Amino acid sequence: MNNTQLFEKYGITPVECHKKGMSYQTVWCHLKGIRSISPQTAIKYERFFKIPRWELRPDLWEKP
Repeated sequence: MNNTQLFEKYGITPVECHKKGMSYQTVWCHLKGIRSISPQTAIKYERFFKIPRWELRPDLWEKP
């Protein structure tokens, strides 16, 4: 599943992320696939929006 599909699945928008203190531009780049999601940012998405980090970065974390 790509980032756009994940964001849609969890109902996440750059505006919502910005309200949580994340950079609007960075989140928009993640959404559009311009920028990859760093391990630290994957943890933020998991903490703030309950997206499992293994869905964002399956190359780093395995599905439990």
